Amino acid sequence: MILTPHMLVGAALGAQTSNAWVAFLLGIISHYIVDAFPHWEYITKANASNPGHSKKVLIDFTTGLILILFFAWPNPNLMIIMIAVIGSILPDFLHGMCFSFKIKWLEPHLAMHHKIHSFRMLSFKQGVLAIIVVSLVAIWVLTL
Repeated sequence: MILTPHMLVGAALGAQTSNAWVAFLLGIISHYIVDAFPHWEYITKANASNPGHSKKVLIDFTTGLILILFFAWPNPNLMIIMIAVIGSILPDFLHGMCFSFKIKWLEPHLAMHHKIHSFRMLSFKQGVLAIIVVSLVAIWVLTL
């Protein structure tokens, strides 16, 4: 799954708690749950040194951040929400670091992420629909 829905799901879960540690943990867990379902991704083998990949990731991350700030700004627990967001994208960050820079001590995480991750990719149309549905549900929960 791309970053924006991961971030929105993490934000939605973070908005439901007042404990930063719980929010961070829920963000991490949500990442693996969302990745376990078939989905679409714009990059199948990320490479941090590829400028095209970096641009896509930056646009995706910025989109998620703008949406979260727009919908969560009035929430008094905004910092906790953002901690959950960090947790929700941390697994992909670690995955990218391990894959791109061959960091040995991250290899167990890479193996676990691969075990959980669904490799049944949806078509572009199906994937975008899934992204929209997950994102809208997360925004709804975030704004409760």
